[in-house]
Amino acid sequence: MQKILEKCNRCESGSCCEEGVELSKDEVRRIIAWAPQVKKPWFRLVDPENDPAPGYNYETLVRDGRCVFQREDKKCRIYSVRPKHCNEFPLEGGKLAQYYHRLCGNQRDILT
Repeated sequence: MQKILEKCNRCESGSCCEEGVELSKDEVRRIIAWAPQVKKPWFRLVDPENDPAPGYNYETLVRDGRCVFQREDKKCRIYSVRPKHCNEFPLEGGKLAQYYHRLCGNQRDILT
């Protein structure tokens, strides 16, 4: 697990941001207060059919194949106020996230 965390921290592809992320109302408020210089809209409500995690009813929009908050250099514009899911990735509740392999699947050096 430690090896995966180290490789994830060195990742330069930013592939974990390709699908955006679910957010709580408090996380949305925190990001809005941060006021990143990004074209709006930034968020949308999660479709209940997609079975959002309890309390995570919003998601970041995806533009040009990545989260609206990911810069051209693959770094996060809102890193200091990033959502919990981003902060913990590739973990979720102390274990590898179920979606880890899908989001890092094109990064062989991270998976080995």
